Amino acid sequence: MYNYFSNGDIESEEVFSSVITPQLLKKTSFTYNTDGTVETETLVYDGRGVKKTFEYDASGNIKGVKIRKVVI
Repeated sequence: MYNYFSNGDIESEEVFSSVITPQLLKKTSFTYNTDGTVETETLVYDGRGVKKTFEYDASGNIKGVKIRKVVI
């Protein structure tokens, strides 16, 4: 299931199990820079989290990604 910001950008994706009582298996959330590029991507899976922060060059190409664990 996708959730969207009012401008149409993806806010998050949620993946649920398919058993009788669905449980959230994975959630990926995004934040955006003012120019529309992805600023951060946060993945929560199995009680753990990872956050990626993207850096861009003057042309808008990804020049680096910082990855760190996050406390859930």
